[in-house]
Amino acid sequence: MIKIKQSRPYPEGFQAKQARIVKKATGYYLMITFSSSESVPENPVGERSLGIDAGIENFVATSTGKLVESPKLLLLSTAQADKEKACVDCLQGVQLNLFDLLSSVI
Repeated sequence: MIKIKQSRPYPEGFQAKQARIVKKATGYYLMITFSSSESVPENPVGERSLGIDAGIENFVATSTGKLVESPKLLLLSTAQADKEKACVDCLQGVQLNLFDLLSSVI
């Protein structure tokens, strides 16, 4: 006897195509693949469709050939802020070390 815990109902109008037994850390599982004779309609492409691709060198490239540059000002300002924060952290460490040095001498 095998215990079955069904996670979701079998779809109506579909036929079982494949069954696989999978071993995981929590136990063995039966994976069933279903097939259907229904066809999925293609996405209609109208006269005014636009493809957009986000990239690294260019922030956005469109299917019409338009390229939008990366916001380098924002990247530079965050890099500059990181440098300034590191410098402030470094100086605070130096000030504490000088204070410790002076207090040990006095």
